Amino acid sequence: MPKILVIPDIHLKYEMFDRAEKILEDGKADFAIQLGDMFDDWDMQFATAYYQRTAKRAIEFQKKFPKTLWCMGNHDLGYYKPEYGRRETGHSKIMEQEMEKLLQEMRGSGIHQKIAHAVDTVVFSHAGITESWIDRQKRLITYPADGWVGVGDMLRLANNAALDELWREDSPIWARPQDSERLKLWWPKRYMQVVGHTPMEGITFENNLLSTDVFSTYSNGAPIGDSRFVIVDTDSQSWKCVKE
Repeated sequence: MPKILVIPDIHLKYEMFDRAEKILEDGKADFAIQLGDMFDDWDMQFATAYYQRTAKRAIEFQKKFPKTLWCMGNHDLGYYKPEYGRRETGHSKIMEQEMEKLLQEMRGSGIHQKIAHAVDTVVFSHAGITESWIDRQKRLITYPADGWVGVGDMLRLANNAALDELWREDSPIWARPQDSERLKLWWPKRYMQVVGHTPMEGITFENNLLSTDVFSTYSNGAPIGDSRFVIVDTDSQSWKCVKE
């Protein structure tokens, strides 16, 4: 049964791929999924070498582990469509032309960042699939109001969503469903969700939501989380932190 190594938000910390590579080489997981936000970080807009190295390291990782799945983060999306004018905090204006080339190289190597992936009954996305966002997508395509959206329908709605829909605060690249009073998860009783995006001090599991962004930092560079990787068993909807 698949055991998936989760690689959360990288934010130019390309050395995370070194650790992930060692975990896979040791046979602790079957393959990996990267949850997006490979690019941008505090005061790194002019650190062009970090953008280049992060993209190159991702390509190397994909070539070595071709089963790797990739998610789209809010920081990544701004480089795919810079003309759209939506730029995240830390977006590097001077890197836009270079990023166009790097993203082409990434796609050519087999890296296809999708909004959401599902393996068995576990859904992976950058920020989380929320009930309100899925309900809105159903209305936009005149989906039957009382029709339940299965995982295949959910993936089609998410991976074909319009840019304006992806920039909504409850979208799969922006949501903060850890605040369960404000944003409800899509079908939490049936599907476990695994997300990054929201910095956490430690891996957190609540309401069938596994929050894994423990590699982010404060603006002064101090770590927010404990920088631990996690492996998800998609058959049993269970998880464990990796002993490295």
